[in-house]
Amino acid sequence: PRDQVAFVVFDTTPKNKELLTADHNKIIERIKTLSRGDIGACIYDALDSAVKMFSTQPAGSRAVILLTKNSKDKTTAGARCSN
Repeated sequence: PRDQVAFVVFDTTPKNKELLTADHNKIIERIKTLSRGDIGACIYDALDSAVKMFSTQPAGSRAVILLTKNSKDKTTAGARCSN
């Protein structure tokens, strides 16, 4: 079986989800077109969204979630995020 890839872009909210796909070129093209979001960085909300995405996979499947951010977990107003 081919590995599947997905990603979730986030700032104040998770968005621009690319669902699991074996088409790695599709993911590369989406990454090339990403634009900067707002100054929020709700990483835990993005993580929750990614975990839910993987939860639909068959039992025994393995997942790797790679997180990157450059700020504290906060909304654009500086408030704590929902999760």
